[in-house]
Amino acid sequence: MMNEAPVKQVSLLSKPNLEARDHAGAMWRVDFADAENNSAYVSAETGRFLVMRGDTWRTWDFFWMLHNMDYVNRKSFNHPLIIFVAFGVLWASGTGFYLLFKSFSKADFRWLRRRRKPAATGSTT
Repeated sequence: MMNEAPVKQVSLLSKPNLEARDHAGAMWRVDFADAENNSAYVSAETGRFLVMRGDTWRTWDFFWMLHNMDYVNRKSFNHPLIIFVAFGVLWASGTGFYLLFKSFSKADFRWLRRRRKPAATGSTT
């Protein structure tokens, strides 16, 4: 990806940070002085462009972390916290469904039968 903005800073990372977590090894981070605060990641071993990240991606990644409930790696839905919450929701919905039928009897719905009026069958002449 090409960026015409001036380079603000270049730093060497010995290991990937959260923004470049899908890539391995040492890499260069090139920060640009543009409106999006873009950062390019380039492999220190091969010189190959790896990924470009900006403020929009960082915002998306933050909300992805909240959605996944994986606050450390931001990758997996199989995080213990989300598994625990899923079983809690399953238990709450199951007991609620049970109580829905356990709490009512036929007598509770008698008022529905009284409201119905019989249809008129005669004709007016």
